[in-house]
Amino acid sequence: MKRLAIAALSVLLLPGAGAATNWNWFGGTTIKGETEWSFFDSKSIKRSNDGHVQVWTKAIAQIDMNKQKPTAAITGQAVDRLRHNYVPMAAHGSTFDKDQLANVIIYEAIANDGGVKARAEILFEIDCKGSMDRSLSVHIHDGTDVGSTENPGSWSHIVPETSAATLEAAVCN
Repeated sequence: MKRLAIAALSVLLLPGAGAATNWNWFGGTTIKGETEWSFFDSKSIKRSNDGHVQVWTKAIAQIDMNKQKPTAAITGQAVDRLRHNYVPMAAHGSTFDKDQLANVIIYEAIANDGGVKARAEILFEIDCKGSMDRSLSVHIHDGTDVGSTENPGSWSHIVPETSAATLEAAVCN
């Protein structure tokens, strides 16, 4: 019985086990030749009766992800998801080949590990009925420049076939 308790406790103490966040890939962008991948935290989704959804997102630079050494937590999460035919929420209906899917799963594992600093963290509000979004809270970490605002942005229409549209599809359904 004592061994069972110790085993259960050791699982709970693993990095990422019982984590308060679950970062899911939803796209990326390239700015000035540098690619950043975007993730949303499925555990932060808050739905209101008026059809609005609030969700935290973060952007991580590919160059920073490339520097991340594979930890047991990263490898374990990626292998477990691949073994169980996991498909990222935002990838449903997409045509990913096996290599692309494996990369996204690895990116999610790195984002969930928390070892790589996000370049940006943004709390979005999405009007699912009106297909519009706005930022509620923005935190930028770009080298030495750090900026943030807690002032809600203006509503804007979500452009089809963009990362914002992928995020909307993932959290509004």
